[in-house]
Amino acid sequence: MADSLLNLGAQPLFTLAPNWATSLNTSFAISRLLTEYPGTAQALDSLTDDAPYMFDAGFLLATKAEEYTLLAFFNARRGMNQRFWMRHPQAAFTLKTAALAGSSSLTCESNASWQPFRGWERLYIRMSTGDTLTRQIATLTHDTVADTAVLTLSSPLDRGVTLTNHDLIGRLPLVRLADDTLSHKIASDKVSEVDLSFIELVKEYAEL
Repeated sequence: MADSLLNLGAQPLFTLAPNWATSLNTSFAISRLLTEYPGTAQALDSLTDDAPYMFDAGFLLATKAEEYTLLAFFNARRGMNQRFWMRHPQAAFTLKTAALAGSSSLTCESNASWQPFRGWERLYIRMSTGDTLTRQIATLTHDTVADTAVLTLSSPLDRGVTLTNHDLIGRLPLVRLADDTLSHKIASDKVSEVDLSFIELVKEYAEL
């Protein structure tokens, strides 16, 4: 079967996977304002309820074709100028029960890291065949008794997803490159490594 890339709008999907041999640094940009008034308690105000997701990753390029693909993508984005979807390599959910073809929900182990849920979040499923499925999460419900998270998808699955036929269910943020430059390390006539930084565009999901 082929990739099933849905709910991405007109934005492209960056397909190269980060190299796990180098450290992957992830952070959230959260701003808070602490105000003190004479004779009163402190006031803590949130300035960024929707915190952007930021991470740095290295990409090990084993062939000149992979190197060309990454450099061409970087040039097409014009550095920080254009947005795209990025498959964060860390698992976001662990499937608890199999989902049949045509199903519009996934039942996963409970995961509180997706709180608060806003409704624009996307995920990707990396199948064992190498295919990628992308979907928007319409609703996310936590069942504290069953210790599950039920994800309702905005588009049904075009194939069954079992406990054994996929490798990962991950976060799919809309990002831009965080810098107009890249670090390109040449290891041999074919092998090289590129370091890139990404920042999630939490204010731009509504435009899609």
